[in-house]
Amino acid sequence: MKQLVAALTVAVWGACGSATAAAQSCPAPPARADCTAQAPSDGQAFAGPVLQVMEHGRVCVALGPSPSQWVPVEIADAPAGASRGAWMDALFAHRIECVSIGRTADGVRARCLSGGVSVAKLVVARPAPAPTLVATR
Repeated sequence: MKQLVAALTVAVWGACGSATAAAQSCPAPPARADCTAQAPSDGQAFAGPVLQVMEHGRVCVALGPSPSQWVPVEIADAPAGASRGAWMDALFAHRIECVSIGRTADGVRARCLSGGVSVAKLVVARPAPAPTLVATR
């Protein structure tokens, strides 16, 4: 499913980036949704799918369908140097279970598991995929 969404996104935005884009009516690129849900209290458990991956071990965990119900989470044991692509590959659209261990400026710091495995270990175990080169004529 993620591959289908990515292919459709490339098809739509690729056409709008062409030389004929000025003559086309192209929609604005999608904006990143802000996750703004109230951070859980220290020691509180929460769970949901990861619907946004930011940089440096920061994700949005959805407690409901609206971005106002998504909790900004800093993964406590995030591996240093892991790429955003590695985080996307390991966590995007996957359910994680977390326990809050502190507050951040805009959310919560938490220890999280996915399928009983530390999220940080999943990211380390899945390096960012190598880019695919496509030959063009």
